[in-house]
Amino acid sequence: MPEQKQKGRLMRAFKKAVAGSFIFSVLATGSSYFLLKPNVDFDPDKEYKPNKIQREFLSLTAKKYHYLALGDSGHNKPEIQMFALHKDTVRTLADAGKKNYFLEQPPASQPYFDAVRNNKPTSMRDGIAAHHSWLCSIEEKKGLHETFETGSRSNHDMRFISADTRLNNPKQERDKKNAAFNNLSAIERARAAAYILGIRTYIDLYGCLTPKAFILPSLIAPKNNIYATNIDSIDDTHTGKYITSYDGPGVVLFGAAHFFNSVTTDKGNKSLRTILPDNGKSLAVLNIARDTDDKETVEYIIDNIHEEGKQAQMPDAILYVLPPKGNPDGIEIINPEMQKLYDQAKENLRQRMKKNQSGPEPHKIS
Repeated sequence: MPEQKQKGRLMRAFKKAVAGSFIFSVLATGSSYFLLKPNVDFDPDKEYKPNKIQREFLSLTAKKYHYLALGDSGHNKPEIQMFALHKDTVRTLADAGKKNYFLEQPPASQPYFDAVRNNKPTSMRDGIAAHHSWLCSIEEKKGLHETFETGSRSNHDMRFISADTRLNNPKQERDKKNAAFNNLSAIERARAAAYILGIRTYIDLYGCLTPKAFILPSLIAPKNNIYATNIDSIDDTHTGKYITSYDGPGVVLFGAAHFFNSVTTDKGNKSLRTILPDNGKSLAVLNIARDTDDKETVEYIIDNIHEEGKQAQMPDAILYVLPPKGNPDGIEIINPEMQKLYDQAKENLRQRMKKNQSGPEPHKIS
């Protein structure tokens, strides 16, 4: 009798997964195709770079902290990484003593990074954007690609390093997720399968990922389901160890979620925010947001983590690529300790401006 009940549950779970997948497929290929279509709001003629006060603030922060973490608040906004990899940003960080720039890129990108740095030809199509599934247009990929190459070639003393070691052993990652999947109940497996299929269907339809990719799958399998919290949780244990194996201070550009104080509670802290300063090294986390919408998205995610009983932490400050109304500096301080650096940055610029306005000292005739 118990076996019959279990078979019944499995059959119902299977039917629910198939039904969910069918519903998503019908909706995605019907009228909602255009509603879910990626919105590309990107100006290829604009240069996305830090302003003077942001550069001064970056410089002071990079000098004070061993690791400077730059959290990408929206992978589907190329302006964020273009801002972080702009030649002016890279120059500012290099002048502040940072020589290693760690990127959320697979190991396959390293030969390309080294070739660009050494001004050698490369055959890697789309360059740094080749592994970027969140960019939906040719213009976005081209903009990021050209910005990175210009920033790298203009600053030979900065080395860019592929640091996402989660992709060192794809089979191991798959086995880990499969093991977690197999530990789920039949119903939870069905929901997880529908969630995964929904996202893959979106990628097949549009050729990229955007936040819209999760709308319909979330209706089938809500974000707080066991799949989203257990199977797809971020584990940066190996990535953190890899980064700390390099001598000297560094810059780390990863998705903002990698710098939450904790992403998993059941297995301990595994975020870069916890691992990088583990040996007494100081760490500052600055999120880079295209606009206030990105900040609100991060806050929403953090609020949800709190609801699930997990610990999370906002960044120390936010840099806006497009400064919001009422904040021309494009800097928002969250950690009070960063206010001193911000005040110092403003004072430094005032002193330079004052010195420039006074002009050179008059020539003395002997």
